[in-house]
Amino acid sequence: MAAAATAAASRQAEPIINDPFGEPLVGAVGVELFARLASGEPAFADVETGWLIDFFAVRARFFDGFFPSVLSAGIRQAVIVGSGLDSRAYRLEWPAAASLTRSIDPR
Repeated sequence: MAAAATAAASRQAEPIINDPFGEPLVGAVGVELFARLASGEPAFADVETGWLIDFFAVRARFFDGFFPSVLSAGIRQAVIVGSGLDSRAYRLEWPAAASLTRSIDPR
């Protein structure tokens, strides 16, 4: 859902997030509803999920700014908890010395 939402948010008239990987990632997984949402069809107003797209866009914008700021402060390990189907690991530039872990399992 995250990748579909950020891909859709990237298509807005004045996007606050740019996720060029969201739509291809969702399309590769093969869940038709999410692929259609990521591609911009159907219109989000038609399925009453416009607020959800905005929520994911704001959340993505926050964390896309958070990770670079802590990395520039010298932290070299990042864990993206609950990453699910999200392209943040690919969207952001990570220093070679950084260690990135993505987790969808709460254990």
